[in-house]
Amino acid sequence: MSLLRFLQRFSLKFGLAVIVSLLCISALGLQIQWSMMHLERQLETNVDYGQVEVTHRMSPKKAYVGCPKEKHDNDVIQRLSSIGGIYMEITNQQRPLARFFKRPWKVERAIQNGECGYEPDHTKWNMVFLVKSAIKNRNRRDAIRSTWGSVKIYDDVMFETVFILGSSNETSDLDDIEVESSLHGDILQYNLHDSAKTVPEKVVAGMQWSSEALTARWQYASMDDDMVLNPQNLVNYYNQLLSNHSDSLGKVCFDDLPLVCVYSYQSADPPARKKTSKWYMPPENFPGDVWPVYCRGGLYTTSHAMVRDLFAVSRRTTHLYLDDVWITGFMRRKLRGGDYNIVAAPHSIMSDHQALQDTDVRELLVKHLWGNINSIKVNVPIRILQVWKEFEPTIEDHIQCRIT
Repeated sequence: MSLLRFLQRFSLKFGLAVIVSLLCISALGLQIQWSMMHLERQLETNVDYGQVEVTHRMSPKKAYVGCPKEKHDNDVIQRLSSIGGIYMEITNQQRPLARFFKRPWKVERAIQNGECGYEPDHTKWNMVFLVKSAIKNRNRRDAIRSTWGSVKIYDDVMFETVFILGSSNETSDLDDIEVESSLHGDILQYNLHDSAKTVPEKVVAGMQWSSEALTARWQYASMDDDMVLNPQNLVNYYNQLLSNHSDSLGKVCFDDLPLVCVYSYQSADPPARKKTSKWYMPPENFPGDVWPVYCRGGLYTTSHAMVRDLFAVSRRTTHLYLDDVWITGFMRRKLRGGDYNIVAAPHSIMSDHQALQDTDVRELLVKHLWGNINSIKVNVPIRILQVWKEFEPTIEDHIQCRIT
């Protein structure tokens, strides 16, 4: 009888212990699940490739603890939304990779090892300017090399410049490029011929190289060879931009940076509908009344993460002759949805008439010289030197290294 009572008491105590343990485990599981849901909701920035544009998006001006986790799929093409037109569709075949005949060997060395005793990992940030240039524009390239392109370290920021060129069948051109590349090490030459029609492919070739050569601390910039950069104003603006994309400990979230229209931000630019226009856009190709928000190609910048994804998207996007609309409008929209990943820099919202005015260039981040407009006659190399002389007195105290 005593044995029976012992077994009953043991079973009761053991059962209660099991029940209490299970309840504790369940409570702990609920607590962990709630904590994870709360954390995901807190950190989510919705880099969403679908139709939902923004959910629980954090303000770009709000500092947060730890950088938000971007969602980088192996194939960013798989989750695209459609806003109409063939340029938002996915092509069946991938565009082939560019082949490079010349690489910017000196710039690639600087990206890895630094410049003038400065290491890329110990600067505030770094930027590479991919300059679209024609083979015969050697005088423009030399003018850039002797002015703003000579600035390598400015206020603890590292700059490098790469000139993107197409190919040529003329032996004299090939010989000249060989000499220029050997001397300066800043030429990226790819396998398509230079022409107005191949400018989009030229930009994509630069994006391909940047995707391979750059790291997160290196910012990408695409620009024309008739622009003059003001390093001081660009650095001041970018420092503020980076502070708005830093965590509470001051760590910069480079991958979270938007596409910045430094030269011209276009929010409601209509496509040409007159069939006589060289820029005519058939409604069946794009039915919209205005292009997606985009940056004109004079100068825009973005992170290595975004240029990498833009390049991936470019390989499955129907070609558009307007490289800036194609890349910073349609492709950008494909990446994340909406227009939260594109911003206007100071002085980038102005009409062509305003941009042509002789304003105080010292206020600008970049000055356009209109050297590629047939109706405007300008000696671009001379104007680059003239405008740089206006910039130079206000910036020379912060230049820590120049190489001419």
